[in-house]
Amino acid sequence: MLDEMTKDLYKKGVVKKAWTLAYNSPALLVKKKDSKWRSVINYRRINDVTIKEPYLIPRMDEVFNVLTKAKLMTTFDFTWRYWQTPLEEGDKKKTAFMTKSGRWKYNILPMGVTNAAPTFQQNMEAILNRLLWKKCLN
Repeated sequence: MLDEMTKDLYKKGVVKKAWTLAYNSPALLVKKKDSKWRSVINYRRINDVTIKEPYLIPRMDEVFNVLTKAKLMTTFDFTWRYWQTPLEEGDKKKTAFMTKSGRWKYNILPMGVTNAAPTFQQNMEAILNRLLWKKCLN
């Protein structure tokens, strides 16, 4: 099942073959609450040596003050949010993992790496720039 999931990611351009393997994180399957399976790459070892991107989360009292004045609220479903961020060529090798069908690495920012959330947050702030804290919160 892990190989099929990986091949599907390959067809979508999310991963590509990795011909050298200086890095390798374990790939495994985890059962979700709905009994379906999710492929997971355990990036603990690479995360332990990654320099953390400092990022300040907004204070909740400020967020609630803005929300109490809102007349209309909506949310975005960012199911594939991280997969919109390409990786620098030199960082792709750090996302390497292996399945029975071979060695793979991500082309885009995978979930599970240390700086994925701050990177996504910074991208959203760049996109929403002038609207932040006036028309929208991220």
